[in-house]
Amino acid sequence: VDLGNGLKEIDNYTFYHSGVTRIRIPDSTTEVGKCAFAGCSLDNVILGSGLKGIEESVFSGCGNLKQIEIPDNITYISDRAFSYAGLTSVEIPDSVTSIGEEAFYGCGSLKKAVIGNNLAYVAYSAFYSCALTEIMWGGKIEKIGKSAFAQNKNLTTVSIPNSVTEIEYGAFAGCSLDNVILGSGLKGIEESVFSGCGNLKQIEIPDNIT
Repeated sequence: VDLGNGLKEIDNYTFYHSGVTRIRIPDSTTEVGKCAFAGCSLDNVILGSGLKGIEESVFSGCGNLKQIEIPDNITYISDRAFSYAGLTSVEIPDSVTSIGEEAFYGCGSLKKAVIGNNLAYVAYSAFYSCALTEIMWGGKIEKIGKSAFAQNKNLTTVSIPNSVTEIEYGAFAGCSLDNVILGSGLKGIEESVFSGCGNLKQIEIPDNIT
């Protein structure tokens, strides 16, 4: 679907569970409402330069959507924006300063996540139950939220950047981690952060942990 230049807004649920497979959002569009494309058969999406963010559940359940380029005009990704989508990798640009809860929840094919350099907080369950094998951290990450990367059964190695000062409850619970490196910015290890990581035979706890 080519919506044509001049369109200002796409309302909530406009294409909800429709058979649309391709969409180009024109540069004139400044808002795409929640669930606008949720449950669609999309396999190709082009986001226009007029958008400032990706709203709640916009592409939730788009199982055929294997990749999407997030342009640098996007500054936020809202709750469940891509939950249960078919993405295999995602690169979050430096323009993004916030990711909502469960933003990529249940993306069972998502193997690689690149975190932009201006994101300080990975929110609750943002990457819960994905297929991550690789996380590339941005330079400003400070806090990893509750259950943010939990139940990633293919995640075997994680290196926490020195910029991180807090890892919340269960952030990596249920992963297949066998190698963990803790950064120098941490003061403690919160409850259940590595709970259920049965392959984690040893871990070096640095002397910054109190």
